[in-house]
Formats: sequence, structure tokens, C-alpha cells
Amino acid sequence: MGWPTLWLGLVVLGVVFRLTLIGQPVYWVDEVATSMRVAGYTRAEVVQWVATGQPLGVTDLQQFQMLRDSLGERLGQRGWSDTLYALSQSPEHSPLYFLLARVWAQLFGSSVVAMRSLSVGFSLLTLPVMYGFCRRLFAARFRLIRASRLGWTATALLAISPFFVAYAKEARPYSLWALLLLLLCDVLWQALQANRRRHWLAYGVVLTLSLYTSLLTMFVLLGQGLYVWANQRSRWRPYLWATGGGLLAFSPWVGLMLTAWQTLEGNTTWAQETIPLWALAAIWLHNLAVLVFDFPVATQLPGLAAQMGTATVIVCFMGYALYRLWRVPAIGGLGLALAVSTPGSLMLLDLIRGGQLSTAARYFIPGYLGLLIAIAYLLSQSWLRPTPLAQRRRWQLIAAALIGVSLLSCLVQGRHSPRYQKSRNLSNPAIVAQVNQARSPLLIATADQVLDLISLSYQLQPDVTICVLPQLDQFERVLTRHAVPGQPVFLFNPSEPLRQQAQAAGQALKPIFQPEKLISRELGLTLWQADPAKVVD
Repeated sequence: MGWPTLWLGLVVLGVVFRLTLIGQPVYWVDEVATSMRVAGYTRAEVVQWVATGQPLGVTDLQQFQMLRDSLGERLGQRGWSDTLYALSQSPEHSPLYFLLARVWAQLFGSSVVAMRSLSVGFSLLTLPVMYGFCRRLFAARFRLIRASRLGWTATALLAISPFFVAYAKEARPYSLWALLLLLLCDVLWQALQANRRRHWLAYGVVLTLSLYTSLLTMFVLLGQGLYVWANQRSRWRPYLWATGGGLLAFSPWVGLMLTAWQTLEGNTTWAQETIPLWALAAIWLHNLAVLVFDFPVATQLPGLAAQMGTATVIVCFMGYALYRLWRVPAIGGLGLALAVSTPGSLMLLDLIRGGQLSTAARYFIPGYLGLLIAIAYLLSQSWLRPTPLAQRRRWQLIAAALIGVSLLSCLVQGRHSPRYQKSRNLSNPAIVAQVNQARSPLLIATADQVLDLISLSYQLQPDVTICVLPQLDQFERVLTRHAVPGQPVFLFNPSEPLRQQAQAAGQALKPIFQPEKLISRELGLTLWQADPAKVVD
């Protein structure tokens, strides 16, 4: 099999991975938040409306996810102004993707498949953009046919990367961000080569769109600025004009963030919590390796040691690929800036200030794109060019192992969503299985669990009754009014104070599901059952 056939086959497989099982992975809380903002609701409003202690059905929770009902009629009077207000209450998230998702939902509906299909579309577009960027970038140094081969290599690796396949089916901005980042690098390279006004204007426009998609584009901008200063200083003035225009266009959202700074800090408290340095280092290793190696994390020592060893080898290989790319005069620095700027900045900030921003694999997307380009360059130079047979065979084995691990990872994802992607909502199927097998159960939760409840509702049976407590001390009143004798009663992820309230109300509690945690501070949802015999008639 020749290399063109192999790369084309891998790209086709990547497309198939993206287009299949779109609705199967858990619709987790971040995606729930996407649908909620798109529909024009804030979290505070939803909590206020559902945390009343009154019985709710599955459809009562999901109405806050929809622009229109099954008859195609708008629910309430939620318009664009409501969506804009909801987005302003989460200023840490740039608004472009959510506005596009609003348009998409008006055209195709608000179902899980419909919402995720927008991200799938953006992810598919990244494939030709990756090819075009790499072909233009490396054509400046190599013959066109070698640059084309390198572009195909990078595109194939992107197509079967388990990380990018997973996030292609996520109703979040990350596929759009990856697309815009590749476009940003491409138009910057064209502007540096041609130095024409239209190219610099295009760079300013794409920069603006990237900033309105993710605030972390600022780190990419920093890396590109350092690259232009070090390698293309004669283009520094037009670069500053284009960058200044992009930043000026983004200034309204910056003003909103400054105005709502307390809200922003309150929404990102998780990122400020410190974790042990050893855990931070282990997560970094895992986050880098998932670009090509993504299997459920083992909990037993032999399996965990094997996974850590494999991840270490892969990360060392990535480091060597970056070194080889860095040695390419002029053009290597642009790929290196993309690969290092964002992950390096987040890691450094966490080490200096404390926190865990760098534990979110999705924030490494610029680094992943740069790493794919570096790996493609290394494989193309070491495998495809004329070399001694033994050396070529060795690199063919390395490429085969890399491709095999990526493909296996994508196949595993068909049954197990990544832990780094779905977080605590990976427990949803296990919890749902327990609740759904009961007959007309009552599920009780507190107001801080509303988004998790909505996430859970996508898999719950219609006969499940849900009560959200306005306050902890309302448990006994809710149980007395709404529980039927003999009806199974469950507590969803109850806190210790809620369990104490239940016991004070005469309920015997037993844990039905508790997730296995990798570290003690890891978030995880639980399910407890109250003894139906204790329910007050």
C-alpha cells in the first residue's frame, strides 16, 4: 500500500469516527450549559425555577435546553437578547460559538445530535485547513511534492487523533477554536510571505474571531508575536497594526469581563484550587499523551504503570519531534510557537500562582495542533524520504505503532468517553441504571446539582419524579408531601448535611453507587437510597 492510499484511508476513518455515535456520549454539564445559554437561560434563573421542592418530570428540566418544543413553537419569549444576557453572565467564555449555535439550533433544533453536529462540522473543516497550512508552510523549504506529503501526514494524524475525535462530538467551542487557530497560523504565514494589505487584514479578522471563540488565544498571540520579532522583524510594523486591530475589535468583550470581574472569578473558582505537585505532573503527562494514546485510566498498579510508561515514551517522542521541527530554519519556529505557547504558559502560571488551569486537556488544543505538525514533519523526513532500508523500516514501525495506538483509542472511545472530557458525568450511566430499574422512583437533590440533574435527565425514564430542595431543611417536608408509601426514594449526590437531614427525618440511607476515584479530591457523583419503609405516610 502506497502512502497516498494509507493517508487517504486514515482521513476517511477519521471522518467516519466523527460522524458515528454522535448522540451516544453523555451530554455532560458543560454541554448542558451550552444549550442553556443558547436558549437564553442563566443558571441562576434555572435554579430559581426548579429548586422549589415541587415534583418535576424529565421534560420539565429539559425545557431549559430548547428553543422550541416538539411542535416547533418557541418556548416562552426567549429571544436573542436573552441569549446575549446569559452569555454576559459567563464572561469567561467568549461568545462566538454560542451565537453560532443559536443560529444552528433555530435551523436544526436543540436535540443532542443537532447541537453536537455543529462541532462535527467545524472539526471536519479542520482537516483541509491543516493540509493547506502545512503544504504552504513547508513548500517554502521543500519541493512541492514533499510539502504535499507532509500536509497529508499531518491531516491523517489529526483525523485519527482520539482527542480531536472526542471533542468533534462535543457541544462546546473547541472544534471551532481548533479550526480558527489553524486559519490564524495559515493567514499569518501568507501575510509574512506576501506582505500584502489584504493578508494582514485577513490575519486581523481571523485573530478577532479566535479571540471571540477562546480567551486563551491570547497565549497563541504571544507566541506568534515572539516568532515574528525573532524571525521576521521586517514585518513587525504591519504585524502590530493587524494585531492591534484584532485586539481593538475584541475590546468590547474585555470591557464586559472587567465590569463583571467578580462574576468571572466566581465562575472559575475551580481553576484556583491547588493540587499536589506530583498529581499536577501526572496530569500533564496524561494530557500530552491523549493526543494519540487515550485509554480509560487503570486503577490497579500493573495497568497504571504500563499506561504511565507508554505515555512517557510518547511524550519523549513528542519532545524529539519538536526539537527536529525547531531546527528547521524560519518555518519551524511558527509551529513551535503554536505547540509551546499555551501549554507552557498555563503550566508556568500553575507553578507560580498555584491552581489547576493546566489540568484541563481542552486548553492544550493549540499545543496539540503544533505537536501534530511536528510529528508529521519528523515522520515525513525520517520515513518518506530516501534513507537506508534499515532506518526506513524502523521509522515505518514507529509510524505504524503511533497509528495503531490512535486507531485503538478511537475505537475504545466508542464505548468509554474520556475521563478528561466528561469528568464526573461519566457516572451518569451507572446512576441512571439504578434509578431506571426502580418503579416510578422519587429522586431528590439540592439546588447546586441542577445542571447535573439536567445532564442525567437525558437518560432517565419518564416515570422518574424529581424534587429539587430549595433548602436542606426542606427535606422532611418534601418527603412527607410527595413520597408515596412503598415508592423507591433516591438521593442524588447528597452532601453530608443532606444525609444528616435525611437521617434526622427517620430515613435509613445506603449508598447505591459511589465512583472509584483516582485521587481523593476528584469530583464524582453518587447515589444513595432511603429506606421506603421509613417514609411518612
